[in-house]
Amino acid sequence: MDNGNYRKKSVNIDIQKVYFKDIHLVNAADAKRDRAKGRTIMKVIVNGVEKSLNISDSNGIDFTVDFIGNWGALSDGQFTRNEEAAAYITDEDTFEWWSKAIDREISNMDRIAELKEIHGSEKVDEALNKAADGSNDLEDIQNAIATLLDELGE
Repeated sequence: MDNGNYRKKSVNIDIQKVYFKDIHLVNAADAKRDRAKGRTIMKVIVNGVEKSLNISDSNGIDFTVDFIGNWGALSDGQFTRNEEAAAYITDEDTFEWWSKAIDREISNMDRIAELKEIHGSEKVDEALNKAADGSNDLEDIQNAIATLLDELGE
């Protein structure tokens, strides 16, 4: 069969980030441009006040825009890009929701790293894949993972 214009692509994803069901790299060009300019936070303007959101992996690499974009929030109107300000615009409720989601994610990432040292990566990764199964809601997935981590930590 002639594949013509089609190419196979493979992706390696760190298990700590496999909470996403359908990964959409929305505004990947914005994220790439921000990283190229040395930005390590997501600058957000809320009611005229500049704030920031930040989540980084264990190597210190910021993935805030990717994290939020993968959940569709950069394309569904929760955030609007303002090129002049090199920032995203949102309302207070949306900013607070994502700030809490990032805090939960960081807490889970820290606990995952600790438990991998105790129980080994294979056991923790297997449990994580089961915990997130069947849900497409970020908060539900984070809470299921937190519950699982509590159980593993006992």
